[in-house]
Amino acid sequence: MLRQHTLTICESRPIGNLQWVAFTAPQLAAHWQAGQFLQIICDDEGRTQRVLLRSTFPVHVDVRLGRIGIAVPTLADDGWAWLARQPLDTQVVCYGPQGKLPQPLAERGTALCIGQGEAGLRLLGIVSALQQRHVNTTFIAGDIQSAWQIPTQLVPTDVEYLAGSENVLRIAEKRLPELLRWADTIYVAATIPVIHTIRQLLRHTRLRAGRSITFVHVTGQLPCVSQSCQQCRIQTRHGPRLACQTGPWYDIHELL
Repeated sequence: MLRQHTLTICESRPIGNLQWVAFTAPQLAAHWQAGQFLQIICDDEGRTQRVLLRSTFPVHVDVRLGRIGIAVPTLADDGWAWLARQPLDTQVVCYGPQGKLPQPLAERGTALCIGQGEAGLRLLGIVSALQQRHVNTTFIAGDIQSAWQIPTQLVPTDVEYLAGSENVLRIAEKRLPELLRWADTIYVAATIPVIHTIRQLLRHTRLRAGRSITFVHVTGQLPCVSQSCQQCRIQTRHGPRLACQTGPWYDIHELL
């Protein structure tokens, strides 16, 4: 059974090519876990089929104020463009939260976050949560088109942020082995080829204390979270899995 919530827009403003939209949602914020995503019902005013279900990973969750903030690419999607036009106090229906990390975020230590293309936005909530837990964090975002460009205002000020339109692994190419050794935990949101490359680098890099924990999210659509569309199917060492049901985050060594 999908959990339905009614969110109220309390803030909406452009930040670069993205639109920052914050909702009042005390109950949802209180039970939030880093890495989870929501499915928001949007409208498509130009078509007969008007209800659109859009998956989003919150950028920031404020338990004290009971707010959840998302950043949506209005240039890339009609549903998000509709949401960006809604006035304050508009009520929006959503389902979730869905998914979770295989284990809770560490309270201290070091973390490396790598996001490819639009998946950089999916990592921002984890980056923010790590910063709140005083984890020393480096965030790499690459292969970014203009519609998905992440402004520095959305990244916590004490997080090292490396970004660009070039290949995500080339942005910190000379430093990558050093960063892989440095990080206690690594979070990757990317395509399968990039994930496989990182796994090879991990195998050939002598990790501090012999090991680091690496969680990955294979980018792609999460259209239904009801097992009906099968579009989020991925291959693991335990057979095919649906990311909307058993993920979307996995240990990097679980994937084929």
